[in-house]
Amino acid sequence: MSRVQRIVLAGVLAVIALPSAAHAAKPRFTPVASFGDAVRELRVADVNQDGIGDLVVGSVCRATVLLGGGDGTYSEFQRLSNPGICEDAARGRLAVGDVDGDKRPDVILGRNDNNHVWVFTRTSSGAFVDTPRAISMVAGGASANTTPGRIATGDLNGDGRDDLIVLITSFDDAGLHVLLANPTGFDPLVRYGLSGTSYQSLAVGRVDANGTPDVIVGGRDCATCADGVKVFTGNGDGTLTPGPASPSRGPVLNVLTAQLRTPGRDDAIVVTGRTPQSLLAGDGGAFSAGAITTGLEFPPPGGWATGTAGDVDGDGRTDAVVVGGSSGPSVDVLFGNGAGGFAAERPYDLGDQSPSGPLSDVGVTDADRDGDLDILAVAPDKRSVYLLRNEPAVLTFDNPTGFKSTVVGATSESRELGYPNYGLRPLAMPKPVVDGPFAITADTCSGQTLALTAHCQLTVVFRPTAAGAASGSVTLPGLSRTPLFGTGVADKTKPKATATVRKQKLKTVLSRGLKVTATCDEACTIKASLRLKSKEVGKRTVRLTTASKALTLKLSKAAKKTLKQAKSAKFTLRLTATDAAGNTRTTTKTITLRR
Repeated sequence: MSRVQRIVLAGVLAVIALPSAAHAAKPRFTPVASFGDAVRELRVADVNQDGIGDLVVGSVCRATVLLGGGDGTYSEFQRLSNPGICEDAARGRLAVGDVDGDKRPDVILGRNDNNHVWVFTRTSSGAFVDTPRAISMVAGGASANTTPGRIATGDLNGDGRDDLIVLITSFDDAGLHVLLANPTGFDPLVRYGLSGTSYQSLAVGRVDANGTPDVIVGGRDCATCADGVKVFTGNGDGTLTPGPASPSRGPVLNVLTAQLRTPGRDDAIVVTGRTPQSLLAGDGGAFSAGAITTGLEFPPPGGWATGTAGDVDGDGRTDAVVVGGSSGPSVDVLFGNGAGGFAAERPYDLGDQSPSGPLSDVGVTDADRDGDLDILAVAPDKRSVYLLRNEPAVLTFDNPTGFKSTVVGATSESRELGYPNYGLRPLAMPKPVVDGPFAITADTCSGQTLALTAHCQLTVVFRPTAAGAASGSVTLPGLSRTPLFGTGVADKTKPKATATVRKQKLKTVLSRGLKVTATCDEACTIKASLRLKSKEVGKRTVRLTTASKALTLKLSKAAKKTLKQAKSAKFTLRLTATDAAGNTRTTTKTITLRR
């Protein structure tokens, strides 16, 4: 089974609560390809064998092949079409596989009201053939009304060529049609009948112990759903043996095979009319009930959804990625827990570029060659394919965060900024940086590694230094920047300064200065002036952020000369206090010193 596998889910994705408009879901999708008509399907394959995942996009009348540049960009390589295919390439009717054994992907298209499929193989130059091989799905004695409902590929006989498995969904000829690839084309069609339940879902995987590809079908119109999932086990020679049926929780809208537990052994992700459910593979192809994913609902019927599987978060466990239905323009990722279920579920929307309708298909590949799987999504009403790079991201605040008006020099009430990990893997959080008259008083982010479901928090306060509007920001380098704003309000209360002067001798003051303890009833700046007969003989300016501060006022040379022989002196100590709002008050104190 390949690293990236396909799932087609019929049903409606329930609406999942998204962040409020004040938030922005990061990371963002960016468009990488646009088309002239509505695109529907997406397959990922290395078309030119350069180690980079390329895209095959199905639209009306054609499939378009896009080559990946390895930097997240894509360029058109070739358009594949034929007059007989000029019909909506509906979901499930586009497949990719190496049917001629040349180690290069080929493209298979099916039409939803025709009994043929068309195979585009490769030329010696690497291009796809202009005229595809048309293969009839009408077997001997079968009805001509034979509609290819789903197409899959897999090497059923181990000859190095992918064979075609076509699920026919028309009621008068329902069954599996298998065409084994050979050096010149395909062997005659072999039909495996399906009766009773209407099987409309198709997947290929290795679910039993013999290591050969098996075929799994899901029943949408099951009565009791005791046979909701049925396995055709591969015998290794190109033949299939109808195997056991397994119950499902309800009508199967689609099924995906993925290695949820053990490498080399595929389990199934079954989407029923209630919720996704994992079925765990057992010997002989029988399944046992696995975990039930409760966070997503797929109410039947109506609408479509598609998906894929891969290790998106890099933890060595397979994840599921789904889109479509009525879930809106978002991609939902179900993160695998390695035990057959899912540890977390999370939606990622297209942000400002969101289409009005649902996304129709999704794929995963390392588009920028950084070692991580990125996500590609198809938006039909935008006629575009979008890329979500697998980069670190948090759910951030788009709108500025405001604080209540705060008196200059005071501290506002705190605001909490939460940062959930909104990327696709665990996130190492950097140290936040704050600018402007704001401060972080509590921090649970710095140096933490946030799991997919975890978040951290910063507590921020506003400390205005001047009256009027103020702005700043909190930045998580490389992740987000949150604007901050507030208004400083002038404090109309004037500060009051007082002075305490212990008993000192004039002789000591003349040589060492006057020792004073200054106090202010709020944070303020004090200008202390010592005067002798109205003439300033000493001064000092201090900033008080605590209750009191000791200072020394040294006398001028002129004052020392005047008082050299004096037995006593009377000074006036003037204290002028100014707060952060500019409010000022002056107090005086008379000091008499004796020699």
